[in-house]
Amino acid sequence: MKKRQLLLLCIALAAVLLICFIFWGKSAKAPYSPDSADSSDYVEEETENERELSIYTINYSTIECEPSVILLPEDAVVDENYIVKEVIANFKETVAVDNISNNDGSVIVSFAKDSAPAVNVSTAMEAVMLDCIAYSLIDNVSGCTKIYFRIEDTPYTGVDITLGYDEPYISSDITEDGDE
Repeated sequence: MKKRQLLLLCIALAAVLLICFIFWGKSAKAPYSPDSADSSDYVEEETENERELSIYTINYSTIECEPSVILLPEDAVVDENYIVKEVIANFKETVAVDNISNNDGSVIVSFAKDSAPAVNVSTAMEAVMLDCIAYSLIDNVSGCTKIYFRIEDTPYTGVDITLGYDEPYISSDITEDGDE
């Protein structure tokens, strides 16, 4: 469990560095001017009605979970349903979600039984898909400390990953192992 927590911390740090790099890159570019001879430096600025949100997506070349920044409407309600919808929208695989609930910081994502990530994917892809969803929820849902995955409200049994009904996939509660 400590190794997973260290991995989560490293990924969160990478996401922060990526966001800083993106902002630094935007400020270093000259604003677009129609009189400019070279408009290749034009970077579309986000509008006043949008904001950035960092989620995790799949790098299909390396089959790894990577941080990504998306734009969302300023008035969007960012909750567990919104986060899962945005994350799976970036997957090439079809993912059907049966139910999503938040019970005092424990987010439960239940997938349809004949849907990825539990079927029709490689073992590596299953883990990466679950990681992207879990990390995005932990990072963006206020008060979220544990992520549970299930199949139609039964224990999660996928291609390679099997979880007990009350077994969290990931937990940000570092005191769970007795560490302070």
